[in-house]
Amino acid sequence: EGFNEDWIITDYKNRRATFTNLSPGSYIFRVKASNDDGLWNEEGTSVKIKVLPPWWETVWFRGAVIVVIVLLIYVVYKIRTYYLEKWHRILKEKNIELNKQISERIKVKEDLEKSEEKYRNIFEQFIDLYYQTDMNGTIKILSPSVKHLTGYDPEELLGKSVLKVYDNS
Repeated sequence: EGFNEDWIITDYKNRRATFTNLSPGSYIFRVKASNDDGLWNEEGTSVKIKVLPPWWETVWFRGAVIVVIVLLIYVVYKIRTYYLEKWHRILKEKNIELNKQISERIKVKEDLEKSEEKYRNIFEQFIDLYYQTDMNGTIKILSPSVKHLTGYDPEELLGKSVLKVYDNS
C-alpha cells in the first residue's frame, strides 16, 4: 500500500516481490496466500515498513549544512574585518609618517625662507657697501654701512689698498 495499486501475483517457485526506488516514507506490505487446493486467505497478513531518507536528505544534515554555511559566512566576515583593520592601521601609520615628512619639509622650507631673507638683507647691505678705488687700488669712497658689516670705521679704510684690507681680514 502506498506504492503499487495492483497486486503482484507470484507462484510457489518465485516467492518474492521487489520494490525499487521507494521514496522515504511509511508503507504497508500486504500478503495473501492460497493453499494447494486454491483456497485463498482473504484477510492475509501485513508488515509495516518505514523507508528512511538517505543521510543527505535528513533534517539533521540540512541543519548541519545551514550551520556550516552560517559559520563560513561568519569566518569570512571576521577574516575580512581583520584584514581591513590591519590595512587601516598600516594606512594610518603611513599617514602619520607622511604628515611627519610634510612637517619636516615645511620646517626646512621655513628655514630656507629665513636663510633667504637673511642673505637678501646681507646682499642689500652689500649694495650699500659701495666703494671706489683709484688706479693704484687705494680706496677713495666708502659707504657708511661698512662699519656694520666689517666692524671697521670707514675713516680707517679710506686711503688703504683694497688688497691689504682683504689680507687683514
